[in-house]
Amino acid sequence: MESINVVDLHIHPLVKVITRIFDSCVNIILDDIVGVYADDSGIQGYSCNKKTQLPITEHLIQWATAQRKTAKTTSPIWMASEQLPLFRDFIPKNDSNIFDETKLTVCILYHNSFYEFDKNDLVILYLKLSKDSLFTVKEFTLRDKKVFAALMNATIKPTLSREYEIHSLMKAMYKYLETARELWEYKKDEQHQTKEKYLHYAHHIFGQLNKEYGIHISLSKEAENIILAFEGEVQKFEKALVMAVKVAANTLPFSTGSIELDEFSLIGLTKMNIEERKIASSGKSAVSDIHEESKTGQISKTEKFLNRLEGASKAIIERGEKVTGKNVATQLEITPPAINDSINRYHDYIVKLMAQYSTQWSLLRRHFRPIQNILNSIP
Repeated sequence: MESINVVDLHIHPLVKVITRIFDSCVNIILDDIVGVYADDSGIQGYSCNKKTQLPITEHLIQWATAQRKTAKTTSPIWMASEQLPLFRDFIPKNDSNIFDETKLTVCILYHNSFYEFDKNDLVILYLKLSKDSLFTVKEFTLRDKKVFAALMNATIKPTLSREYEIHSLMKAMYKYLETARELWEYKKDEQHQTKEKYLHYAHHIFGQLNKEYGIHISLSKEAENIILAFEGEVQKFEKALVMAVKVAANTLPFSTGSIELDEFSLIGLTKMNIEERKIASSGKSAVSDIHEESKTGQISKTEKFLNRLEGASKAIIERGEKVTGKNVATQLEITPPAINDSINRYHDYIVKLMAQYSTQWSLLRRHFRPIQNILNSIP
């Protein structure tokens, strides 16, 4: 089976590139390649030979920070391995031999960091100079070092640039998919809440009818599913549901004082669901969301009124004060009687909206007495 190339966003692009090059050159001209770079956690180092992250010592951080601040046009430099605080807690030695040309067998290449505009990432090449390698210490001249550094730079730079582009693209794609996934989950939850609102509203209607006729009304599982699938207008929903109860009350025995609506009882809603789906599939616009309908008429005015009360309550609570009629009126710059008049005028619509949107206006539900009184009056 053909293997699948996967871009691992957890691996830094520099590490990917130097690992690839090391695997091609090991035992020929290189003992190790070390990459020094910065990620979200700070300065990091990776050894291709040891295949592990370097211990991040205080001396390494100080050294790497100074090296990474150099100019963008920094040329390759050669150092002795004893000068590099990479694999241990570095203690500088007063050894004049480290500046002997034959000791300078570590090449440091500087490449502009993709993530930090004014910093360099470091590629540190440890040459293999022995009888079984391409060069020996005596044969590796100053000219050879210049040619070697130029060739490695020419190999690493375009490869690294390409790897950064791929990494950046995949990272952006990952974020895009994460955003799309979050939006999808939000839409699913929003749709679920909308469906639940119809079911809550159905039970509210049943409560009103129970209060009026003294009949306990319940739903079969099939009837619940019909209500959950409903996407039409709220007024049509209420009318069809009340009609279904009246028909059932006059055709079903309810000597126990209760009736259960089944799928046959809600055949009117089922028909509406079919009609709504036909309209949707034909591309015609249909008002199928309760929230859209609430933007017009008295329901719209009531919703705006509740939103103003909710905003005032939030501001009052944030000041550490109690949500009283007087404080709400002061916040809205109106009189307390004006609030009472509006509550009385919109009473029935407040009941409907509170039933339909059970998760909205939570501060009013918990803290504002006039609204609590209305909610407590609902059976």
